[in-house]
Amino acid sequence: MKREDYLRHPTRPLELSQVKTVADLVEAFGGTSFQSRMLHRAMRVWGEALAEPDCCIFLGLSGAMVPAGMRKVVVDLVRARCVDVLVSTGANLYHDLYEGTGGLHYLGHPQVDDEELARHDIDRVYDTYADDKAFQKMDAVIADLAASLEPRPFSTREFLREAGLKLKTAECIVGVCAAEGVPVFCPTFHDSGWGIGWARMYHQAERAGRPHATLDLIRDNLEIARLRMAVKESAGIYIGGGVPKNYTQQIEPMIEVMTDQKGPGHRYAIQITTDAPHWGGLSGCTFEEAKSWDKLVDGFHGAQVFLEASVGFPLLAKAVLERFGEKAAARQRGFLEGAHAGWKR
Repeated sequence: MKREDYLRHPTRPLELSQVKTVADLVEAFGGTSFQSRMLHRAMRVWGEALAEPDCCIFLGLSGAMVPAGMRKVVVDLVRARCVDVLVSTGANLYHDLYEGTGGLHYLGHPQVDDEELARHDIDRVYDTYADDKAFQKMDAVIADLAASLEPRPFSTREFLREAGLKLKTAECIVGVCAAEGVPVFCPTFHDSGWGIGWARMYHQAERAGRPHATLDLIRDNLEIARLRMAVKESAGIYIGGGVPKNYTQQIEPMIEVMTDQKGPGHRYAIQITTDAPHWGGLSGCTFEEAKSWDKLVDGFHGAQVFLEASVGFPLLAKAVLERFGEKAAARQRGFLEGAHAGWKR
């Protein structure tokens, strides 16, 4: 490149007087620097994915996003057709069910006597409190639902759909996803209150000598791989990192091993994280590193925003809804029907 090529695009000072909406603000970030400009890029990449015909958008949700107040952000994105498949930690979905059935999280403080909280049966997530006695009641509800199922293997996707339809969850993530036909996969299901509830059911059923439903997480692998094979393109959007990021990114190598043919990587990728790549963990690894595994296609469009997710996620979501809401509403989810056919037993 020539010298003048490097000096072609000047930054543009942010003019708050010109900002009327969140989308205006994030659009203006495109002329600034650092993570604000990357947040702008993330909005544009999400918009490109929404404009792509036959593109399945996966949302990976890790961290304590629901206790942090992000439940309805996910609900709004699903209802607006900005998300087609959810891959979440069990903890987020457990807190989601808890809130969706009337449970509350409470404003707290990180500098507190945790021994005193334990004596009062109060759980803490950094600066947020929850009622452990209410959690125990929720565990029993999950156990009872699991006990009501026919005694056969279930994928987590299949069971979470049952939970969304059968429990009073009209305004929570699992309920809205069930109503909207959006599959929910939970590769960390057993590492959460959901798993605790199922363990209670297993224990009671085995002591009584009666057959019971079981969970088959490998069935989830088949289902999510077949879903990806049913569409032309895909996008991976990761709030945090962890297992949801890895699970969504490993769809390509999984398809390759299953079919003995090169699998399709994601064409679009977005991540909001505070993890850095130099620690060597998956949560902070760059998309370029993922490209070495063929988890992303050549020439992929990506944006990694190094920002705390309880700030970055709602900003990005609101900007996408404002800027691309009409485009998203016109999208069809017909490609999911083809995948559903492959899930039937």
